[in-house]
Amino acid sequence: MFSHAICIDFEATCYDKLEKPPIGWQPEIIEFPAVLIDLQNGKILSEFHKFVRPTETPEISKFCRKFLHLNDRQFEDEDILEEIIKDFRIWERI
Repeated sequence: MFSHAICIDFEATCYDKLEKPPIGWQPEIIEFPAVLIDLQNGKILSEFHKFVRPTETPEISKFCRKFLHLNDRQFEDEDILEEIIKDFRIWERI
């Protein structure tokens, strides 16, 4: 039996029926949150949270901003997914 678990809830770029995505568009992770949970008592022991700069389609749709409650948040200063994964790997070892 496991004593701990990591729960991850990615958020990705998205469009609704009214906003047509660019040709060839694929969803990209733009938010990478995780928590480390003690399964014996259900307590959260540690949290990881980073926003991710999309690289394939940098413009985030109005629908996505509203749906994910991002307002006018800018992603230009955020790291790309590959760098965030490195940070996550360091966090998970702590």
